[in-house]
Amino acid sequence: IFYSAAGGAAEVISRSVRLSDNSYLRRTPSSNGNRKTWTLSFWAKFCGGAGHILSANNDGFQVELRSDGRLLMKNDGCFSNTYSTHEYRDYAAWYHFVFEHDAANTYFKLHVNGELHQTITATNANGTFNHNNVHGWNGRSTSNDSLLDFYLANVEFVDGSALAPTNFGEYDSYSVWQPKAYSGSYGTNGYKLAFSDTSSYTSVGNDSAGSNNWTPTKIKAKDYDYTGDITYNSSSSLSLNNVGRIFDGTTASDATIANGECWVEF
Repeated sequence: IFYSAAGGAAEVISRSVRLSDNSYLRRTPSSNGNRKTWTLSFWAKFCGGAGHILSANNDGFQVELRSDGRLLMKNDGCFSNTYSTHEYRDYAAWYHFVFEHDAANTYFKLHVNGELHQTITATNANGTFNHNNVHGWNGRSTSNDSLLDFYLANVEFVDGSALAPTNFGEYDSYSVWQPKAYSGSYGTNGYKLAFSDTSSYTSVGNDSAGSNNWTPTKIKAKDYDYTGDITYNSSSSLSLNNVGRIFDGTTASDATIANGECWVEF
């Protein structure tokens, strides 16, 4: 995703991460953040199926993509299970989601591609999200099930502010919603996941805006680096000849792609 903004600062989204049936990101904040007021912005491209996009304390907070394309959303303490009024089933498209959460003013707003899709009434209380429990991208955060197959890019969490989507995107001259660089503070537990740090196998979850890093499971931050031939051997198994690091990071001449392993897309 690339955009040279006309009105705001240019934003380049050069990398995404592919999450699948046993790959995910996890983080437990060291302390509570603002559990009433926060904003979450991210880009996602779905590949079919159903499962949890994001969760905290397993199902205490959840955003689950259902088989009919609707989102099931919940934040214990603020609002119970609520289905989205729209369906998200265009598997060729990137969606930009902004969750604007302001329980102090009794609302949770779902924005998609710059448009307000839904407003949910929220109780003026501390929710489960941004608490010091396990948070997870892909699947339920502690049981590690209900995993989804999707691409994720440019995740930005702002702790302590309820912000409009225009902080993270804007319409171009063709009225197409495009990313825009966010210029504000991220707050205590805030973070940005650009998936740009490929210095080690665990660095893909590093926070580009600070030190609130996430732990990846079965996600490898390496280039494809293909130099040989892909052939089938006598037993009809796939053989990768003279391949440097591919998917699983092995340096052997024949790389093995483990079932369910995923990778950063360059």
